[in-house]
Amino acid sequence: MWDAVAITVIVVFGIALAIWLWWRSRIFYSASDMAKQVFPVWAAQGPFDSGAESAAAMRNAYLAVLGTDQTEEMADGIEGHATAYDADPETWEETRRTALEGASSDALTLAEGISAAESINKEFIEDRGHRLEFTKQPDGSTAAVYKQTLSDEEIEKKKKDDDEAIVSGIGQGLLNDVESSEEARELVEFLSDLYRAEMDEEPDVSALGRVWLALFTAGIEKDEPEPEPEIDPEIFQTFKRLNEAHLATMPSDLEWGENPGCFEAHLKRKHDNPLFPEPDREVTQVQIDEARKRDQEDALELQDKLLELLSDFKEMPAAGTMDDFSVLRERIDDLLDEAAGIGGDAEETAESLNEIRNSLVDSIRESLKDNDEALEAIDKAEAFHQERVKTIHTPFAAQLVRINEGDLIPAMLSETPETIRLVMQMMKGENKKKVINAACDLLESTLAEGADILLADEKLKAIRDESNFEEL
Repeated sequence: MWDAVAITVIVVFGIALAIWLWWRSRIFYSASDMAKQVFPVWAAQGPFDSGAESAAAMRNAYLAVLGTDQTEEMADGIEGHATAYDADPETWEETRRTALEGASSDALTLAEGISAAESINKEFIEDRGHRLEFTKQPDGSTAAVYKQTLSDEEIEKKKKDDDEAIVSGIGQGLLNDVESSEEARELVEFLSDLYRAEMDEEPDVSALGRVWLALFTAGIEKDEPEPEPEIDPEIFQTFKRLNEAHLATMPSDLEWGENPGCFEAHLKRKHDNPLFPEPDREVTQVQIDEARKRDQEDALELQDKLLELLSDFKEMPAAGTMDDFSVLRERIDDLLDEAAGIGGDAEETAESLNEIRNSLVDSIRESLKDNDEALEAIDKAEAFHQERVKTIHTPFAAQLVRINEGDLIPAMLSETPETIRLVMQMMKGENKKKVINAACDLLESTLAEGADILLADEKLKAIRDESNFEEL
């Protein structure tokens, strides 16, 4: 069968905000003039705002065209280039334009890949102690290399520093509130007593925040399927009562993110929403901040999975079977599903994954352009994928599995009639019948209580659509 035949795929992956994975067995042939090879790649990364920016592009060009050893030999010259550029930027810009005029398509492609790699470095991974660099390999090819720029100890220290900043901020906020709130004072005294009993010492600002965060997180985990942490129920209930009393004294203006992820979006959905039980409608800024933190952590974890995917792909041989590339495509699809469920910051990673996927499929098509049977199978698979995306990657549909099951009905009724109809089409069997009945009951009872539900009639029609009952 065609899918078992070994094929050679030359892959050029375009990525909007992530990385352009560029893979070729031969990129540049030897040339007598080093500048003739390096300058076009440097030039295509411009224009530059400063000598430092131009020098960084020059170093990236040397790495990609000539490799690590020769780049190190030119280290002093590259460093001096920054000063030279700043001394006469007009002349250097003219030089750049001249070099760009003679740039080959290979040089332009490589420069675009370098620029994309720098984008992901700055936005995603550089602060976390890693970099992606295009570097010439001993066999003459150029590959994207994932480098660790900080030691394990430094990376671990940075994580600890970030954690310390979070708990210190929480603790300081509580202490600031003590000055104007009796409720805050009682909460701080309670947390301090807990810390003294456990550690036999006075809590500092960070310790205060750490105790509060541990108890607050335990409250979230009580609604999750994982086992609850071992906290005395009486201690937890006291904390919950004191914390809620404190939160009730805080300003009511809530600050929502511009592009909330799954958990923050669900809180926004519940806020002052008559479809939810009354206690759930009261949302605090602390809950919003904690939900946003969970969404951001999930988005960062997804970025790590993307980098792992890129790293694994880098290890694949240039010649591989269709099965090899099918496995890669399936991994990308799984990550796209996960990105749709996370939402928010994960949307940028999803854009990168889609660019990778499109380039992969285009490359496979190009390699099999003379095999009509293979191309037909690929087209069918892609048509199925696109239809699936229309359903699964609808934000609410993708996030259903991440919200509490008990919130499903009011959450669905808070969406548009089109989304409700889509969700109903996804459901099958006896469970679908229960959802239909429960949704109709909740919507009708809420309307009977005098609540104003936008597009209520259209939502009822979407639930009661005859096609929903044909599948029961």
